[in-house]
Amino acid sequence: MNKQALMLATALSIGIVSCKKNADETTSATYPNVAEVSESTVLFTTASGVKVYNGGFGSGVAVDPNSPDVFYMLTDRGSNVAGQLANSIIIGKPDFAPQIGKFRLKDGKLILEQTIELKNVAGVKLNGLPNPIGMGASGETAYDLNGQVIVPSADGIDSEGLVRAADGSFWISDEYGPHIAHFDATGKTIERINPFGTGTGGRKIPAVFANRRANRGMEGLAITPDGKTLVGMMQSPMYNPSKNAVANSVVLRILTFDIATGATKQ
Repeated sequence: MNKQALMLATALSIGIVSCKKNADETTSATYPNVAEVSESTVLFTTASGVKVYNGGFGSGVAVDPNSPDVFYMLTDRGSNVAGQLANSIIIGKPDFAPQIGKFRLKDGKLILEQTIELKNVAGVKLNGLPNPIGMGASGETAYDLNGQVIVPSADGIDSEGLVRAADGSFWISDEYGPHIAHFDATGKTIERINPFGTGTGGRKIPAVFANRRANRGMEGLAITPDGKTLVGMMQSPMYNPSKNAVANSVVLRILTFDIATGATKQ
């Protein structure tokens, strides 16, 4: 998905209650209907002089459970456009690392205070490139701006849903695998969970999720108030048992994942 989000139109205009360690202790805040976001930086400039801005903090948004004036917003996989060939995409900056922006609400504006780039377990930056076959491949062939094929990457993530946990770590869902990835506060991978068992830690979600439509994976992610269970939602009906069988389906699948045990429900 290709989003360019420069403004956050909150559906939270009345106010949100953030849960504290003590269930009886809450902090509330009232938010504006629309908050301007601080100006974006230039990500890269094309050969023809077109500036591409790093303003796409719009895939996911999560309020800090301990600071209701702090929001974490997530980029997608990076700048890309559909190519002229079938199932092809052109990626403007192949080494772009999907990232989390820490924004603070002040005087009706969201001020970017920190950028957290996502990294693998070894601390190497992730990227937005399609995954290899058997690891969540999307069926896309990626090209750079010079028309050269880009090799798929096991470190590719098409980041979509975002959760900020009370311990300061992050959970992110993606629409390649689909993957559910756990990151520490610095953006370093703790665990990566998918239907194939190829991620860090080896835990899996049910194999049926590998039947997701290309680029229609786990679009949304939330966490229960007790912080124990992740709730992920697919973007579109999955090809289960086949593409033709669900041609007219409007049924979306929801997954719950027990963080401690790995137990799942659908």
